[in-house]
Amino acid sequence: MPNDLRSRNLAKATSAFLNNDVDGSIAAHNLNLKRSIDDEPHRSNTIKKENKFIKTIIASGTQGLIVSCIVLVLLVSGFSHDLLTDSNGYNFIVVIIVEVVLATALATSFVEYMNKRSAIEFYHSEKKRETWEYDNFVEGERAEMVELYVEKGMTQNDADQVVTLLSKYKDLFIDVMMAEELQLISPDHVSPLETAFSTFLSYSFMGLLPILPLIVSFTWPGSIENVVAFRLGVILTATALLFFGYLKSFFTSITWWQIMIANVFNGLFGIGSAYLLRWGISSFFPSLAFPPFFPHSGNVG
Repeated sequence: MPNDLRSRNLAKATSAFLNNDVDGSIAAHNLNLKRSIDDEPHRSNTIKKENKFIKTIIASGTQGLIVSCIVLVLLVSGFSHDLLTDSNGYNFIVVIIVEVVLATALATSFVEYMNKRSAIEFYHSEKKRETWEYDNFVEGERAEMVELYVEKGMTQNDADQVVTLLSKYKDLFIDVMMAEELQLISPDHVSPLETAFSTFLSYSFMGLLPILPLIVSFTWPGSIENVVAFRLGVILTATALLFFGYLKSFFTSITWWQIMIANVFNGLFGIGSAYLLRWGISSFFPSLAFPPFFPHSGNVG
């Protein structure tokens, strides 16, 4: 089925849910067309088919944005107010942020790689155990599933029938046991390397986005005034947070504009917290406010 038709089904199903429109939901699911379960009008199917990396991109990109802005705020607030008009201090800020963003992008990518690898290895080790138990004592596995379904509200007789039928199909029954008994779903749709690569690219690009105008000004002196470049960075950051908020709306039934506002607030909260923390430390512990290699002056060098 063409992708645009699935999108229309998705829109109808979502609209029907938000408006408690039962007839609309039936219409969205029943268009008298032959289609597979993957074509059903649900957000999970749309996202799974169209971009399996989108969650990683949103999470790591947002993190890179906020970290970059936090570092920028901490550095700028640690110097005199004329920092951005001083070439040495300005260049120092750009270099430090680029280094921090790239270093944390690498570290985050490695952590995501190990997390993904661990999740996959754990899933397959548990699936191997369930397969062994099925091969050697399927009656015990049936009894566990019957007990589970009875706890969820099935009658004993219905649970016996359902489990007996399911257990005739080995691969299906093992997948059901993994999901129902162990609450484990296969994480194989994205490999550890793919996860790490998409994390690094998203984190790096979005982390450098707030200082992109500063980098341009740093690379080609005089092309953009420093203060103007800083303001452009603020606009780019807000725009990126709004865009990621819009993308997040595909994972929830909350309206897109609410998610966009919440995402911007999340960024402002992190940046504001960093500023308040720096202010608090400098106020209550003056000797700890600026390390010796951070001269409290607009002239750095």
